[in-house]
Amino acid sequence: GNWSAPSTALNGTTAATGGPILIEAGGSSPFSDVEGSVWAVDHSFAGGSTTDRGNIAIANTLDDRLYQTERWGLTGYAIAVPNATYTVKLHFAETFSGITAAGQRVFSVTAEGASPAGWSNIDIFAEAGGRDSALIKTASVTVADGVLTLDWIASLQSPIVNAIEVIPPAASAVISVNLSDATNVLAPGDIVGAVPAANWSNTTANNQTLTNAVDDSGAATTADISFSNTPYAYNNNTPAYAA
Repeated sequence: GNWSAPSTALNGTTAATGGPILIEAGGSSPFSDVEGSVWAVDHSFAGGSTTDRGNIAIANTLDDRLYQTERWGLTGYAIAVPNATYTVKLHFAETFSGITAAGQRVFSVTAEGASPAGWSNIDIFAEAGGRDSALIKTASVTVADGVLTLDWIASLQSPIVNAIEVIPPAASAVISVNLSDATNVLAPGDIVGAVPAANWSNTTANNQTLTNAVDDSGAATTADISFSNTPYAYNNNTPAYAA
């Protein structure tokens, strides 16, 4: 693209989604997990009933509580989100004493009308290695209509879910660069924002790269940007540069 001096914003795709959406299916009060993240009371569901198994032990997790509650017999969830591509995690555990073997509860889940890999014919008992054991199904899902639509389809017994995690894409850095110095060489002093000088590299006379920038939340990100310092056009007597 074309970057104009003296001040140019290099804009990545910044998620307007904030933090992840965490739902404890069947939960009636917020739950804080071992990492301090708060899982919200059940919401955005369609149909079904809830169950709370109480303080039972769940294998393969440090957050037993997420799997002690569930929504069963549901048809789906419709979760309002900004359009983006999300990592969606469905949390399951087979805690019903009536399920004693593989093949007794089987269901599928679709996301935005598609069937992610591993989300068809889910058999929690078989895949988790028995009852009271956590199982997580993960998929990348693109939302284009402002609503993440998840549908449960029963095959044998009622479909269930214990928790839902919707993780937004990482924000990219928005970097302002000033190339108006006499040498037209990208240098630490040309940055506006929290990017340490050590993360700038001027490796050749006509190619400079910025790596390991810091975005406006303070999180590390990477903006590998190469500039040519050969001006190809002028805008109000200010050189413009090709990236």
